Amino acid sequence: MHRALIVEDEAISALALSGMLEDAGWKVTGVAASGERALEMARSDLPDLVLMDIQLSGALSGLEVATRMVEEYGVPVIFTTAYTENEVLGDGALATGFRFLAKPVSEARLREMLSVVHTGRPVGSEPS
Repeated sequence: MHRALIVEDEAISALALSGMLEDAGWKVTGVAASGERALEMARSDLPDLVLMDIQLSGALSGLEVATRMVEEYGVPVIFTTAYTENEVLGDGALATGFRFLAKPVSEARLREMLSVVHTGRPVGSEPS
């Protein structure tokens, strides 16, 4: 079973993401509201994937935490954001190769992104 860490400071959004992940067959290893807590949780219980809000409580931004997750643990990160692509581009996040899901996140889009991250192919596509 794949394991995911949710980094989201809005409890309702975190709960919704958790339910969608569990419905997709994933285990949620934890929910962190701050980047600092997310790094602690990843260090003690390495997830297979991190769903990360860009704007977090605490001193670290989602982009800073995501960069450290990839560099230190090799964990793929999918950002969840209410920001537009142009606003995200201003943060430099798109240049890093991270994937994004627009809020509110739909279960279908989340499942598609989970498939892409772990197989490199969208749901239902045939291997080449």
